[in-house]
Amino acid sequence: MDWINTYVSVLKRYVAFEGAANRVEFWKYTAVSCVVIFVLAFVDGLLGTCMLVPVYWLATLLPSLGVSARRLRDAGLSPWWLLLGAIGLGIVPFVMCILPSKQANA
Repeated sequence: MDWINTYVSVLKRYVAFEGAANRVEFWKYTAVSCVVIFVLAFVDGLLGTCMLVPVYWLATLLPSLGVSARRLRDAGLSPWWLLLGAIGLGIVPFVMCILPSKQANA
């Protein structure tokens, strides 16, 4: 249930790009989001459509960017690294989200 609460709290703070998000918050949100995408893709396959996943992706774009920006800031990096996703290098900021928190390094 904690995973769902974390996911919902990220969705509620969908325009919060300030502050920091620890690794647990980021990865719980990412894991639940992946499960939702797999379920929606399965339902899309059963229905013979391809609309549910793109609609979900658009609906969660801002919360995903927000939690990613907060996670990068917590790791001591600039959220501007997320722009690499616009040119097809989105794996770089994704890997940067694995880094430990800045406070843990001190």
